[in-house]
Amino acid sequence: MPRHRRCPNRFRLAAGAVALLAAAPSASAGWSADRAQTRAGTAAAVRAAAGPGDRIALGWQRRLGRTQRAELRLGRARDGLRRSAIVLDSSRNSVEAPLPAYLRDGAFAVAWRRYSRPNHRLKLVTVDRDGRRDGTLSLTTTGESAYDPQWAAGRAPALLWSRRTRADAIELTRSGLHGVRLPVSPLSEPGATTDATGLSTVSWVDDGRVLVSDRSPGGFGAPATLATGEVDLTRVVRGGGGATLAFWRQDTDLMVAARPAGGSFGPARRVLANTTDAAQVAVTQTGEVLVVAPVGDSSFVGELQLVRLGGDGTPLDAVRPLGRGRRAVLAADGTGSAFVAWTGESSARAITARRIAAGGIPGPPRRLAARSDRSSSPALAATREGGALLAWIAGGDVHARTYRP
Repeated sequence: MPRHRRCPNRFRLAAGAVALLAAAPSASAGWSADRAQTRAGTAAAVRAAAGPGDRIALGWQRRLGRTQRAELRLGRARDGLRRSAIVLDSSRNSVEAPLPAYLRDGAFAVAWRRYSRPNHRLKLVTVDRDGRRDGTLSLTTTGESAYDPQWAAGRAPALLWSRRTRADAIELTRSGLHGVRLPVSPLSEPGATTDATGLSTVSWVDDGRVLVSDRSPGGFGAPATLATGEVDLTRVVRGGGGATLAFWRQDTDLMVAARPAGGSFGPARRVLANTTDAAQVAVTQTGEVLVVAPVGDSSFVGELQLVRLGGDGTPLDAVRPLGRGRRAVLAADGTGSAFVAWTGESSARAITARRIAAGGIPGPPRRLAARSDRSSSPALAATREGGALLAWIAGGDVHARTYRP
């Protein structure tokens, strides 16, 4: 896919060489060897996060005999994960995989669900750079179960979740935890983004409508309707120049609507047709928005396509094919580059990854695992220094590789 205007023939070779140099990492860069993180019991899910200082965190759920545990490892991308795992929770009832997110000063905030009769409760703990944890907080202690916890995209850490009749969130600030009641419909799996002060915009689907609401000092305002019909899988991110981009799927088409800073949402644009699963969206250090989604006629599996968008939602290049697979994950680092990984469509479910250099130039595909378990999805996170962590489950054990820039 050409990235530049057509140039005279005598310049074409030089332009291609520049592109190859831009996509190539340094001579010492590369993926580490595959390292098993567990060797007993059965792991069920993995979750990854990264922060400045090349710091990485990996959480997973594991069953040992009749006990279920939520476990965490910390490390650095250039050195790998530490040998010892931190046991966050242990119970004979359901304990789900912990969700880490970088907090500040080398610490990670980690959330997970635990079943405490008669409902699922949401827990939170902070783990510092040395692996020391503070006391576990119960974010939901009474009432309905908590569902679908997720960290909002953006600059400030904020956790949101749904309940049967409402949706809630907390912001993690230096002064403490701030609870927020979200305007979204219950169980709608909303998208959310934050700015430097906390939650700023949420998107969700309700009764065949894609809705977006912005937060002001007085709370969230009346929602704006971006689309109606057969809609689902909404996401919202903050792009370059303070622009807000909302994504959703309409029938099988991936759509986007953009709003410049201080402006209003423009008309929806089609990003990709015939998508088979949710799109993965990441914002690079330069403010460009990368989108990866499978395209085809099979459920979940498809030809993975990469689209690079500007702040107004318009493509900056033609669509770039990445490979065929499912369950793609995408993460942008702090250098303008990004990483993408996915599982193959064969019964072995091999894991393939590509580094995407600044300007949306994909590097060569690398098969990083020969197989993975059918019920699991890979986890991916990228550091501000250009490193990355990729994890998956194979044979019931957690495996991980790190990328050193």
